[in-house]
Amino acid sequence: MASTYPITGIQEGFGPAGGTPLRQEIDSWSSNPDNLDLVNLFVLALTYFESIPVEKKLSFSKSQVE
Repeated sequence: MASTYPITGIQEGFGPAGGTPLRQEIDSWSSNPDNLDLVNLFVLALTYFESIPVEKKLSFSKSQVE
């Protein structure tokens, strides 16, 4: 099993007319009751990634404005 995972971006061919899928606007996506499970999973995943120390390869580091 790989210790890191490449992020390859959006794959073509899965969107309208076989094109690139359209990304949903975040406010519409997160407020749609049909997406409740997805939104909860997203928040849990983001919380987990934010807890990983910056020194780790899979960390999610936030830039801070001073």
